[in-house]
Amino acid sequence: MTNNPKRRCDELNAGIPPAAKGKWAMRLTSQPFPDMPRAEAARHRASHDIQLKKFLGIEGTISPMI
Repeated sequence: MTNNPKRRCDELNAGIPPAAKGKWAMRLTSQPFPDMPRAEAARHRASHDIQLKKFLGIEGTISPMI
């Protein structure tokens, strides 16, 4: 995780050759949740969605920037 997603995205892209077709892009951002139960519920929904996509063979799941 990072506290500066823009900087981290730039760092990841710095190691990719300029002619490369694929580069990292920020498509989603997050915000703080009002309490732990709501945060856990959102994490559970996201995890379920990713597991369902894998089961269905759908490519292109979203990975967190580390």
